[in-house]
Amino acid sequence: MINTIVLTVHNKRSTIDKIIEGIETTISSLTQCVIIVDDGSSDGTSEILKKYSNENSYVTYYYTPDVWEVAANLIGLAEVKTKYATLIQDDMLIHEHCWDAVLVKSAIYSRAFCVSGRTGCDISFDEDNLYLYNHVGREYPFGSFCFGKIATKILKILPEYSRYKISVMICRALGARKRDTVNRGPLLIDMGMYNKLGGLDGSFSPFELDDVDICLRAQQKGLGDCYVLPVMYSEINGSKKTSSISAEVSRRAINANKMKILKKHSHYITNKSQKRKYIV
Repeated sequence: MINTIVLTVHNKRSTIDKIIEGIETTISSLTQCVIIVDDGSSDGTSEILKKYSNENSYVTYYYTPDVWEVAANLIGLAEVKTKYATLIQDDMLIHEHCWDAVLVKSAIYSRAFCVSGRTGCDISFDEDNLYLYNHVGREYPFGSFCFGKIATKILKILPEYSRYKISVMICRALGARKRDTVNRGPLLIDMGMYNKLGGLDGSFSPFELDDVDICLRAQQKGLGDCYVLPVMYSEINGSKKTSSISAEVSRRAINANKMKILKKHSHYITNKSQKRKYIV
């Protein structure tokens, strides 16, 4: 057992069976543990998750009050005993067979702190603002500059499933690419490095940009870089798309947590930005 899946769930009664089935039917033999953190579900989701846990010895179920994403991930990651953990959100329906092996092998080869199955970007700091740029991954298979933007617009003509399938194929052909920070979900983390960092920063609760923070901390400590190698999944019933409350909380959290990032990492980000300008 080299990888543990950490799945955090909040009120997904109508779709959680599909999410679980997507995990069960696609994971490789490298993953034999699943930790589920029920984040204060009140719509009947808890009963489904308890039943799933009781019927499968490799599944561990935890219930917590509604603590939102950062705290829920902290609870799950604290229970991981394997070399790697992969964070999955409750709106991710995974389609690709052995996707976990793809991320694990990439992490081993690159000696990475983490590998995102979605997307990543570089980061800069200028005039008291935080800029995320040079995106690459599921949404931008060729990157977000010039030709990459054109290619993304062309791909958007296709239905969502076909678009992302082609994007993943392109990204896989190009290989894992390094970025300053990556986006959570699916996100494979080296737990040895994670524990040396002291885990996610709980002050970023309820959610947003805690993944950016820990990526920057890992680089500054020399523990490993962050890579992107997308896997094929689709999103269903995402909380920020279906809930105006979640969307507003997300907007406020991004604004507040950007200031935390600047306060903690402005010197490091500025130095990286200056080095890039010098190289160019």
